[in-house]
Amino acid sequence: MHGNQKPPRSQDLREWIAQMEAAGEILRIKGADREREIGGVVDIAMRKMGRPAVLFDEVPGYAPNFRVLANLFPSVKRFPLTLGLPA
Repeated sequence: MHGNQKPPRSQDLREWIAQMEAAGEILRIKGADREREIGGVVDIAMRKMGRPAVLFDEVPGYAPNFRVLANLFPSVKRFPLTLGLPA
C-alpha cells in the first residue's frame, strides 16, 4: 500500500449473506436433513451457472446457529457484488 491508503475492509460472511439475500441470490432452506437432503440439493444447485447460493438453516441435530452455505460463487452476478462492483 502506498501513502495514506487504507487496507481493504474485510467482509464478514454474515454481511455477504445479507447482501446476497437483498440481491435475490440466496435460496434459504430450513430443516433439510444432513444425510438425505443437503447433498442432493447442492448437487442440483451446482449443475447450472447462475443458480442462487443455498443457505441451509435449522439443520436437524445441530444448534440453530450452525448453518450450511453452498454454491457460493458460480454466478456472474455474485462475483462483482462480492467485490463491491455493480452487478
